[in-house]
Amino acid sequence: MYSKIRPLNLEDMMKAKNDEETPYVPMTSRVRDKPRFDTVKITIPMLTRRSFSYKHLTIGVTQVSKNIIKDKEESCGTSALPLLQKSPNLAYFTQLYIQRPKEILALSKLVKELPMQIDYLSKTLFLPRIKGYEGKKTLVLDLDETLTHSVKSPNQSHVRINITEDSVVNINIRPYAQDLLKVASQDFEIVIFTASQYKYANAILDHLDPMKKYIHYRLYRENCYEFNGHFIKDLRILGNRDMKDVVLVDNSLVSFALQVDNGIPISTWTMDLKDTQLRLLMEYLRLIKTARDVRQVNRNVFGLSKLVKESLSENLKLT
Repeated sequence: MYSKIRPLNLEDMMKAKNDEETPYVPMTSRVRDKPRFDTVKITIPMLTRRSFSYKHLTIGVTQVSKNIIKDKEESCGTSALPLLQKSPNLAYFTQLYIQRPKEILALSKLVKELPMQIDYLSKTLFLPRIKGYEGKKTLVLDLDETLTHSVKSPNQSHVRINITEDSVVNINIRPYAQDLLKVASQDFEIVIFTASQYKYANAILDHLDPMKKYIHYRLYRENCYEFNGHFIKDLRILGNRDMKDVVLVDNSLVSFALQVDNGIPISTWTMDLKDTQLRLLMEYLRLIKTARDVRQVNRNVFGLSKLVKESLSENLKLT
Protein backbone atom coordinates (compact mmCIF):
# COMPACT_ATOMS: atom_id res chain seq x y z
CA MET A 1 0.00 0.00 0.00
CA TYR A 2 2.76 2.44 0.98
CA SER A 3 4.77 1.89 -2.21
CA LYS A 4 2.17 3.85 -4.21
CA ILE A 5 2.85 7.08 -2.26
CA ARG A 6 5.23 9.32 -4.23
CA PRO A 7 8.38 10.60 -2.47
CA LEU A 8 8.36 14.26 -1.50
CA ASN A 9 9.76 16.72 -4.06
CA LEU A 10 10.82 19.79 -2.11
CA GLU A 11 11.43 21.97 -5.20
CA ASP A 12 7.89 21.45 -6.51
CA MET A 13 6.44 22.22 -3.11
CA MET A 14 8.46 25.45 -2.83
CA LYS A 15 7.14 26.55 -6.22
CA ALA A 16 3.61 25.78 -5.12
CA LYS A 17 4.08 27.95 -2.06
CA ASN A 18 5.32 31.02 -3.98
CA ASP A 19 3.32 30.73 -7.20
CA GLU A 20 -0.45 31.20 -6.86
CA GLU A 21 -1.03 29.78 -10.36
CA THR A 22 0.26 26.38 -9.24
CA PRO A 23 -2.25 25.12 -6.66
CA TYR A 24 -1.21 22.71 -3.94
CA VAL A 25 -2.39 19.15 -4.54
CA PRO A 26 -2.22 16.85 -1.48
CA MET A 27 -0.46 13.49 -1.83
CA THR A 28 -3.45 11.63 -0.44
CA SER A 29 -7.02 12.43 0.43
CA ARG A 30 -6.28 11.56 4.07
CA VAL A 31 -3.93 14.56 4.47
CA ARG A 32 -6.01 17.50 5.65
CA ASP A 33 -3.28 20.07 6.27
CA LYS A 34 -0.43 21.19 4.10
CA PRO A 35 2.53 18.94 4.95
CA ARG A 36 5.81 20.13 6.34
CA PHE A 37 8.86 19.75 4.15
CA ASP A 38 10.60 17.16 6.38
CA THR A 39 7.80 14.66 6.99
CA VAL A 40 4.21 13.89 6.20
CA LYS A 41 2.12 12.12 8.84
CA ILE A 42 -0.78 10.05 7.62
CA THR A 43 -3.27 8.35 9.92
CA ILE A 44 -3.44 4.66 9.05
CA PRO A 45 -5.99 2.36 10.72
CA MET A 46 -4.45 -0.85 12.04
CA LEU A 47 -6.59 -3.75 13.27
CA THR A 48 -5.44 -5.60 16.35
CA ARG A 49 -7.06 -8.50 18.14
CA ARG A 50 -8.48 -6.51 21.04
CA SER A 51 -9.49 -3.18 19.56
CA PHE A 52 -9.54 -0.97 16.50
CA SER A 53 -7.01 1.81 16.99
CA TYR A 54 -5.16 4.44 14.98
CA LYS A 55 -1.41 4.70 14.70
CA HIS A 56 0.66 7.37 12.97
CA LEU A 57 2.95 6.16 10.24
CA THR A 58 5.61 8.64 9.12
CA ILE A 59 6.12 8.83 5.36
CA GLY A 60 9.13 10.66 3.92
CA VAL A 61 11.66 9.42 6.48
CA THR A 62 13.40 6.08 6.82
CA GLN A 63 12.45 5.22 10.41
CA VAL A 64 9.11 3.74 11.45
CA SER A 65 8.00 3.52 15.07
CA LYS A 66 8.98 0.25 16.77
CA ASN A 67 5.56 0.15 18.44
CA ILE A 68 3.87 0.16 15.04
CA ILE A 69 6.03 -2.72 13.83
CA LYS A 70 5.25 -4.67 17.00
CA ASP A 71 1.50 -4.01 16.70
CA LYS A 72 1.54 -5.06 13.06
CA GLU A 73 3.46 -8.27 13.79
CA GLU A 74 1.07 -9.18 16.61
CA SER A 75 -1.99 -8.58 14.45
CA CYS A 76 -0.51 -10.73 11.67
CA GLY A 77 0.40 -13.45 14.13
CA THR A 78 -3.15 -13.72 15.43
CA SER A 79 -4.89 -13.21 12.09
CA ALA A 80 -6.52 -16.65 12.41
CA LEU A 81 -8.28 -15.69 15.66
CA PRO A 82 -11.23 -13.84 14.08
CA LEU A 83 -11.93 -16.89 11.92
CA LEU A 84 -11.63 -19.22 14.90
CA GLN A 85 -13.98 -17.02 16.91
CA LYS A 86 -16.63 -17.58 14.24
CA SER A 87 -16.10 -21.34 14.28
CA PRO A 88 -19.01 -23.34 15.74
CA ASN A 89 -16.38 -25.62 17.30
CA LEU A 90 -14.51 -22.88 19.18
CA ALA A 91 -15.65 -24.25 22.54
CA TYR A 92 -14.23 -27.63 21.59
CA PHE A 93 -10.81 -26.16 20.78
CA THR A 94 -10.58 -24.04 23.93
CA GLN A 95 -11.54 -26.93 26.24
CA LEU A 96 -9.05 -29.48 24.91
CA TYR A 97 -6.46 -28.86 27.62
CA ILE A 98 -8.73 -27.80 30.46
CA GLN A 99 -10.29 -31.27 30.53
CA ARG A 100 -6.90 -32.91 31.21
CA PRO A 101 -5.67 -31.55 34.58
CA LYS A 102 -3.61 -34.63 35.53
CA GLU A 103 -1.71 -34.50 32.25
CA ILE A 104 -1.16 -30.76 32.66
CA LEU A 105 0.31 -31.39 36.10
CA ALA A 106 2.59 -34.13 34.75
CA LEU A 107 3.74 -31.86 31.93
CA SER A 108 4.41 -28.94 34.27
CA LYS A 109 6.54 -31.14 36.53
CA LEU A 110 8.48 -32.41 33.53
CA VAL A 111 9.06 -28.88 32.23
CA LYS A 112 10.40 -27.90 35.65
CA GLU A 113 12.79 -30.89 35.74
CA LEU A 114 14.19 -30.46 32.23
CA PRO A 115 17.84 -29.35 32.09
CA MET A 116 18.52 -25.74 31.15
CA GLN A 117 20.55 -26.77 28.10
CA ILE A 118 19.75 -29.74 25.88
CA ASP A 119 22.07 -30.99 23.17
CA TYR A 120 19.79 -31.28 20.17
CA LEU A 121 22.42 -30.45 17.56
CA SER A 122 23.59 -34.06 17.35
CA LYS A 123 20.05 -35.06 16.32
CA THR A 124 19.44 -32.12 14.00
CA LEU A 125 18.22 -32.99 10.50
CA PHE A 126 18.23 -30.72 7.48
CA LEU A 127 15.40 -32.20 5.46
CA PRO A 128 15.21 -30.91 1.87
CA ARG A 129 12.04 -29.09 0.98
CA ILE A 130 9.80 -31.04 -1.38
CA LYS A 131 9.11 -29.16 -4.60
CA GLY A 132 5.91 -27.18 -4.25
CA TYR A 133 6.11 -27.03 -0.45
CA GLU A 134 8.82 -24.39 -0.08
CA GLY A 135 6.58 -21.75 1.51
CA LYS A 136 4.19 -24.01 3.38
CA LYS A 137 3.96 -24.80 7.05
CA THR A 138 5.00 -28.13 8.55
CA LEU A 139 2.45 -30.42 10.18
CA VAL A 140 4.08 -32.96 12.50
CA LEU A 141 1.79 -35.87 13.39
CA ASP A 142 2.09 -38.52 16.06
CA LEU A 143 1.17 -42.08 15.04
CA ASP A 144 0.12 -44.38 17.91
CA GLU A 145 -3.20 -43.44 19.54
CA THR A 146 -3.36 -40.33 17.36
CA LEU A 147 -3.82 -41.89 13.91
CA THR A 148 -3.86 -45.61 14.74
CA HIS A 149 -4.02 -48.07 17.64
CA SER A 150 -2.61 -51.58 17.87
CA VAL A 151 -4.53 -54.41 19.57
CA LYS A 152 -3.62 -57.97 20.51
CA SER A 153 -6.68 -59.74 19.16
CA PRO A 154 -7.15 -59.88 15.37
CA ASN A 155 -10.91 -59.99 15.99
CA GLN A 156 -10.77 -56.44 17.34
CA SER A 157 -8.68 -54.95 14.55
CA HIS A 158 -9.41 -53.40 11.18
CA VAL A 159 -6.31 -54.69 9.43
CA ARG A 160 -3.38 -57.04 10.00
CA ILE A 161 -0.02 -55.71 8.87
CA ASN A 162 3.19 -57.65 8.40
CA ILE A 163 6.07 -56.04 10.26
CA THR A 164 8.54 -58.71 9.21
CA GLU A 165 8.16 -62.19 7.75
CA ASP A 166 7.57 -63.57 11.24
CA SER A 167 5.81 -60.64 12.87
CA VAL A 168 2.26 -59.34 12.38
CA VAL A 169 0.51 -56.41 14.09
CA ASN A 170 -3.25 -55.85 14.39
CA ILE A 171 -4.17 -52.23 13.76
CA ASN A 172 -7.25 -50.04 14.13
CA ILE A 173 -7.27 -46.88 12.02
CA ARG A 174 -8.81 -43.75 13.51
CA PRO A 175 -11.77 -42.32 11.58
CA TYR A 176 -10.69 -39.63 9.09
CA ALA A 177 -6.98 -40.54 9.45
CA GLN A 178 -6.39 -41.09 5.75
CA ASP A 179 -8.66 -38.15 4.89
CA LEU A 180 -6.51 -35.96 7.12
CA LEU A 181 -3.33 -36.98 5.32
CA LYS A 182 -4.86 -36.34 1.92
CA VAL A 183 -6.47 -32.99 2.76
CA ALA A 184 -3.69 -31.57 4.96
CA SER A 185 -0.99 -32.42 2.42
CA GLN A 186 -2.50 -29.83 0.08
CA ASP A 187 -1.51 -27.00 2.44
CA PHE A 188 1.12 -28.50 4.75
CA GLU A 189 4.34 -30.43 4.57
CA ILE A 190 3.55 -33.60 6.57
CA VAL A 191 6.08 -35.22 8.90
CA ILE A 192 5.23 -38.27 11.01
CA PHE A 193 7.08 -38.17 14.33
CA THR A 194 6.54 -41.29 16.42
CA ALA A 195 8.14 -42.75 19.53
CA SER A 196 7.77 -46.20 17.94
CA GLN A 197 10.54 -48.24 16.36
CA TYR A 198 11.06 -47.63 12.65
CA LYS A 199 10.13 -51.13 11.40
CA TYR A 200 6.80 -51.07 13.19
CA ALA A 201 6.06 -47.48 12.19
CA ASN A 202 7.07 -47.91 8.56
CA ALA A 203 4.80 -50.92 8.10
CA ILE A 204 1.80 -48.96 9.37
CA LEU A 205 2.66 -45.80 7.43
CA ASP A 206 3.08 -47.82 4.24
CA HIS A 207 -0.48 -49.00 4.76
CA LEU A 208 -1.83 -45.50 5.45
CA ASP A 209 0.03 -43.95 2.52
CA PRO A 210 0.93 -46.81 0.14
CA MET A 211 1.87 -44.52 -2.76
CA LYS A 212 3.91 -42.20 -0.50
CA LYS A 213 1.98 -39.22 -1.83
CA TYR A 214 1.05 -37.47 1.41
CA ILE A 215 3.67 -38.18 4.08
CA HIS A 216 6.90 -36.39 3.22
CA TYR A 217 9.17 -37.45 6.07
CA ARG A 218 9.19 -39.99 8.91
CA LEU A 219 10.89 -39.62 12.29
CA TYR A 220 11.13 -42.37 14.92
CA ARG A 221 12.04 -43.11 18.53
CA GLU A 222 15.72 -42.56 17.81
CA ASN A 223 14.88 -38.97 16.86
CA CYS A 224 13.16 -38.26 20.20
CA TYR A 225 14.80 -36.71 23.24
CA GLU A 226 14.55 -39.24 26.08
CA PHE A 227 14.33 -37.86 29.60
CA ASN A 228 13.32 -39.77 32.74
CA GLY A 229 11.55 -42.42 30.69
CA HIS A 230 9.66 -39.89 28.55
CA PHE A 231 10.08 -39.51 24.80
CA ILE A 232 9.93 -35.79 24.03
CA LYS A 233 9.63 -34.57 20.46
CA ASP A 234 12.06 -31.69 20.14
CA LEU A 235 11.01 -29.85 16.99
CA ARG A 236 14.34 -28.05 16.83
CA ILE A 237 15.84 -31.12 15.18
CA LEU A 238 14.04 -29.88 12.05
CA GLY A 239 17.03 -27.65 11.55
CA ASN A 240 15.87 -25.79 8.46
CA ARG A 241 12.26 -25.22 9.56
CA ASP A 242 11.16 -22.05 11.35
CA MET A 243 9.35 -22.85 14.61
CA LYS A 244 6.70 -20.25 13.86
CA ASP A 245 5.61 -22.44 10.95
CA VAL A 246 5.59 -25.85 12.67
CA VAL A 247 2.77 -27.55 14.62
CA LEU A 248 2.84 -30.89 16.41
CA VAL A 249 -0.35 -32.95 16.90
CA ASP A 250 0.01 -35.55 19.64
CA ASN A 251 -2.21 -37.28 22.19
CA SER A 252 0.62 -37.19 24.74
CA LEU A 253 1.14 -33.72 26.20
CA VAL A 254 4.63 -34.72 27.32
CA SER A 255 5.66 -34.61 23.66
CA PHE A 256 5.18 -30.80 23.73
CA ALA A 257 7.49 -30.22 26.71
CA LEU A 258 10.21 -28.37 24.78
CA GLN A 259 7.92 -26.34 22.50
CA VAL A 260 4.65 -25.97 24.39
CA ASP A 261 3.03 -23.44 22.06
CA ASN A 262 3.69 -25.51 18.95
CA GLY A 263 1.47 -28.28 20.29
CA ILE A 264 -2.07 -29.06 19.16
CA PRO A 265 -3.76 -31.49 21.56
CA ILE A 266 -5.90 -34.43 20.57
CA SER A 267 -7.51 -37.15 22.68
CA THR A 268 -6.08 -40.64 22.97
CA TRP A 269 -7.89 -42.95 20.54
CA THR A 270 -8.35 -46.71 20.73
CA MET A 271 -11.48 -48.07 19.06
CA ASP A 272 -14.29 -45.47 18.94
CA LEU A 273 -15.60 -45.59 15.37
CA LYS A 274 -17.72 -42.46 15.95
CA ASP A 275 -14.71 -40.32 16.82
CA THR A 276 -14.58 -37.02 14.87
CA GLN A 277 -11.52 -35.29 16.32
CA LEU A 278 -9.42 -35.62 13.17
CA ARG A 279 -12.22 -33.99 11.19
CA LEU A 280 -12.23 -31.10 13.67
CA LEU A 281 -8.44 -30.97 13.43
CA MET A 282 -8.74 -30.47 9.68
CA GLU A 283 -10.91 -27.42 10.34
CA TYR A 284 -8.36 -25.96 12.76
CA LEU A 285 -5.49 -26.53 10.33
CA ARG A 286 -7.43 -24.82 7.57
CA LEU A 287 -7.82 -21.74 9.77
CA ILE A 288 -4.16 -21.48 10.84
CA LYS A 289 -2.46 -22.28 7.54
CA THR A 290 -1.94 -18.57 6.78
CA ALA A 291 -1.06 -17.46 10.33
CA ARG A 292 2.16 -15.48 10.64
CA ASP A 293 3.09 -17.38 13.80
CA VAL A 294 1.21 -20.57 14.71
CA ARG A 295 2.53 -20.36 18.27
CA GLN A 296 0.66 -17.13 18.94
CA VAL A 297 -2.58 -18.63 17.66
CA ASN A 298 -2.16 -21.84 19.68
CA ARG A 299 -1.30 -19.79 22.77
CA ASN A 300 -4.50 -17.78 22.47
CA VAL A 301 -6.76 -20.71 21.62
CA PHE A 302 -5.44 -23.52 23.82
CA GLY A 303 -3.61 -21.58 26.53
CA LEU A 304 -1.26 -24.44 27.42
CA SER A 305 1.59 -22.12 28.46
CA LYS A 306 -0.69 -20.40 30.95
CA LEU A 307 -2.01 -23.70 32.31
CA VAL A 308 1.51 -25.03 32.80
CA LYS A 309 2.58 -21.87 34.66
CA GLU A 310 -0.52 -21.97 36.86
CA SER A 311 0.06 -25.64 37.59
CA LEU A 312 3.67 -24.94 38.54
CA SER A 313 2.58 -22.09 40.84
CA GLU A 314 0.01 -24.28 42.59
CA ASN A 315 2.57 -27.05 42.92
CA LEU A 316 5.07 -24.67 44.54
CA LYS A 317 2.44 -23.53 47.05
CA LEU A 318 1.80 -27.12 48.11
CA THR A 319 5.50 -27.90 48.64
